[in-house]
Amino acid sequence: MKARSKITLWTASFTLTVAICFSSLVFYELVEQPFRVIDDELQDIAEVAAQAVNSDTPQGKQDNTLSRYPYDKYWIKVVSDQGITLLASPMTRYVDIPAHSDKKFSFVRKNLPLEKLWLAPEDHSERKNIPASPVVFRVLTDRKVINGKVFELQVANPIPFLVHELSELVYYILAGLVLITIIAIAVSYYLAGKILQPLASINNLIKNISDNSLDQRIPLGKNKDELYILTRSLNSMFDRLQFSFNRQKEFIGNASHELKSPLTILMLGHEEMLAGELPQTVRTGLEKHLTTLRRLSKLVRNLLEISRLEQQETLRHETIHLHELIDHVLDEFKDLLQSRNIVLEKDLSPVTFVGDAEKILQMVINLVDNAIKYNAPENGQIWIATQKTRECIRLTIANTGPIIPEQDLPKVFEQFFRVERSRSANFGGSGLGLTIVQQIVELHQGTISVTSSAEGITRFTVDFPLPISSS
Repeated sequence: MKARSKITLWTASFTLTVAICFSSLVFYELVEQPFRVIDDELQDIAEVAAQAVNSDTPQGKQDNTLSRYPYDKYWIKVVSDQGITLLASPMTRYVDIPAHSDKKFSFVRKNLPLEKLWLAPEDHSERKNIPASPVVFRVLTDRKVINGKVFELQVANPIPFLVHELSELVYYILAGLVLITIIAIAVSYYLAGKILQPLASINNLIKNISDNSLDQRIPLGKNKDELYILTRSLNSMFDRLQFSFNRQKEFIGNASHELKSPLTILMLGHEEMLAGELPQTVRTGLEKHLTTLRRLSKLVRNLLEISRLEQQETLRHETIHLHELIDHVLDEFKDLLQSRNIVLEKDLSPVTFVGDAEKILQMVINLVDNAIKYNAPENGQIWIATQKTRECIRLTIANTGPIIPEQDLPKVFEQFFRVERSRSANFGGSGLGLTIVQQIVELHQGTISVTSSAEGITRFTVDFPLPISSS
């Protein structure tokens, strides 16, 4: 899970938890207050009812004693200790509510038509909103002793309107929680994006820093916060990396340069000895040594070339006729192509651009040499084409030969990488030719790609950006 999603989840969860706790507290307060009023009212009615049935109170004045409350609104029943019903409200004829001796206040659901309920004038219009379901009663069960007489009292207040209002309140609270959750997720996601935006910018800048651009640095922010410290640490790391890379490149360049002269002297010495009269065994040994020295000399030259290219040697700007340069290279490889029985097909459109002719020549030589070395042993073919598109100048070199596995295609430009090590060694390959080609192409702001089809055709495509002066 991404950091932005985690921050969003944590923030939204915290917001929802706070909202639930606050809503529960509000709901509890909104519910507790009306029930407290109802319970006080039921206790008051129970006192009045008990006084009303007291034998010392004239029977004719009992209803008058309850006159301060709507008598028909409540379910009232007063029973003497002998089990005689002393007082019963009209609602007792429509529904029976059993007594709960274990608790004073309770809730009871009973089927009762709404038409049988007493309604205040302002509640008549709301009757249609009440669902036709069992009516909820708030019930008070109590025992009273007045003047030595014991009374069992039950007073119940139907509360369908209150239950309906509480149900609506629950619905609105749940809807509010859903809305708060959606808003919290949206806001949290947006804020997480704003918080992580500097990190995304730093990440994008880091992606653009490679071994050829280690001189780039991440701009420091204005606020000296954690991101400022992170950026400063990363820049410090890039300083150390750049220093190490430069030292490594200098070492390779210096070592290759120092090896070049001794190798040249050794090769000249071997060639001079081979020019004289020598026993066959000695001559064979010297020839093997000379072949090895030549391979080592070529490796040193390639290392020197890579070192110069990696240090971004200044390019010369001169007019290059690519089709003529390729013809010149192919003419040099003419004898080798004939000896290998390789059929060459070329389609060279006249293209001209500005670049370093020496490096482009080396690029073409390496690509053609690679196409010859790794061609098919029999009935080999090479295709070379140049063309100018609306976006670029394109050079394509394809050859028959072994298929390069798809997982190895991105690695063919890496230093010392060989698809077939034994075959490369037989041809004297060092694994640096395509690395040099890529370096030259990139110095000219171009791109190079390679494909290998199931038919055994390997194709290298080089694209140079189209300059204004090209033709």
